Amino acid sequence: MDSVGKKYSVEIVNLLVDQSRGRGFNFFLKNIQDINPKTLSTRLKELEKNGIISKQITVGELIRIEYALTEKGIALKQGLQTLDSWGKKFCK
Repeated sequence: MDSVGKKYSVEIVNLLVDQSRGRGFNFFLKNIQDINPKTLSTRLKELEKNGIISKQITVGELIRIEYALTEKGIALKQGLQTLDSWGKKFCK
């Protein structure tokens, strides 16, 4: 819970929830308002360390790094949806 409770962590997880493939660093920079690269890097490392996301490195002409939800991260999806529903009902 420590890493998920930190600023931007839930946004990172939410951006991966409905993705059929992983997403790269720049995708998060473009889609998370006001996050700086250092903070993003820190949050990605924390989420990976805690088993919520995985990092896949693909070596080709260019090295590509993508992040995706792990089984643990996918299980977190239901909890986030429940919190979202609660928020919409009681925090108008």
